[in-house]
Amino acid sequence: MYSHQDLANWATNFWNYLMQLRDKGEDVDDNLEELLIDIDMQFDGFLTANFSLEELQTLDKSKVKLPKEWFEQWLKQLKSHYIG
Repeated sequence: MYSHQDLANWATNFWNYLMQLRDKGEDVDDNLEELLIDIDMQFDGFLTANFSLEELQTLDKSKVKLPKEWFEQWLKQLKSHYIG
């Protein structure tokens, strides 16, 4: 089982990998890049919108749950670009 924080971290790491590929002159899928950025930014934005600075300093981010609708939207994006 992966936490929502794990997903955000994975998205960030995968995006960094894609940028390394781009720096080497390889083509990078713009739709995938946008999706990865969205996942990372939504997680960070959710934290800042829902927790105070004091809470964030001690918060176990692995317990944070993002809205289900976001996952549905990300899946919809994946389906529209990659799955028939």
